[in-house]
Amino acid sequence: MRRALAVMSATVAVVAGTLAVTTQSAQAAVSCHTFSKKTGGGLDGKTYLMMCENQHFVQSFHASHENTGGHSHTGKILIADNHNQQKSSANMTIRPDEEKQLDWTINQDWQSGHRVCAVWVISNGTKTNHVCGKMSDIGFLED
Repeated sequence: MRRALAVMSATVAVVAGTLAVTTQSAQAAVSCHTFSKKTGGGLDGKTYLMMCENQHFVQSFHASHENTGGHSHTGKILIADNHNQQKSSANMTIRPDEEKQLDWTINQDWQSGHRVCAVWVISNGTKTNHVCGKMSDIGFLED
């Protein structure tokens, strides 16, 4: 997550900068929340999910998979919500000590209870442990 977080932070800065330029009020505060979980599924790794929002207005999701094991991981990153929306990367190979990410700009107003998850899907279709967040009255919480 070290490398991807730097890329994600840069992406958030661009999103926040765009928001200030394109809205009448430059006071909109973007808040990002990051959660992680061990990948599981027989793989040594971590799956991360960063959610960026301004109150209930969801701007973007950033998911990554970090390979902390001794052999390559082949599969894809999937981000999905509980309203039948999803984005998936192409299949990729992640070597040991490498991390790759998927970004999704969504720009939607979410109500309390709307949920999103990120998961590493092994090339055979097996989904590993997923990491999730849920919109609440105070923003995203780990779910």
